[in-house]
Amino acid sequence: MKGDVVMIDSLSNKLVNYLDKGNYLDEDKEIYLHGAKLIISEVIGTLLLLFLGLMTNHFIEAVVYEIVLSSTRSILGGYHCKSYAACICTYAGFFLAGVIFLNYYHFTLMTILIVCLIGSINILALGPVDNVNKVASKKKKDVFIRYSKIVLIIYLTIIAALFHIHNGYLDIMVYIFIVINLLMLGGKIDYEKSKK
Repeated sequence: MKGDVVMIDSLSNKLVNYLDKGNYLDEDKEIYLHGAKLIISEVIGTLLLLFLGLMTNHFIEAVVYEIVLSSTRSILGGYHCKSYAACICTYAGFFLAGVIFLNYYHFTLMTILIVCLIGSINILALGPVDNVNKVASKKKKDVFIRYSKIVLIIYLTIIAALFHIHNGYLDIMVYIFIVINLLMLGGKIDYEKSKK
């Protein structure tokens, strides 16, 4: 796992040094370096995900997975891996598991209702999940709690609409809802362990 850190560190250093040719970033260079690492890691993860989508003939599902997960996790929070490689592999692994799973199983109405009920309770009870390294202030958490409810309503509305029109993307949306909830549970467990 050290190789991923070296590669991302190297790319980040090159990027920040290129952007700082005038030496204006002295005080803030570490902040820019951290941001560059996050961006590079995200780009690698997204490119891998889209590549896997192309290779498995599920490119649209990969795009939906990327858009939904990245937008909802920024509000709901969840588990954060300890390394860039673990994060990228987990992200891609959940997608591949979904592709394989959904080739053999389609969600029934009863299963969708159960998943939506349990997932909604989980999101309302846990959302947003604090990050071990970045705990939100009370004021910010209150704002994200409201956003969590809005995200939940939008998500459930999309699932209901897709079910109503018998859309083929219903299964991937329900699966992503499960992934979001698993990552929230994992994040909550990780956060509670870190407090001990």
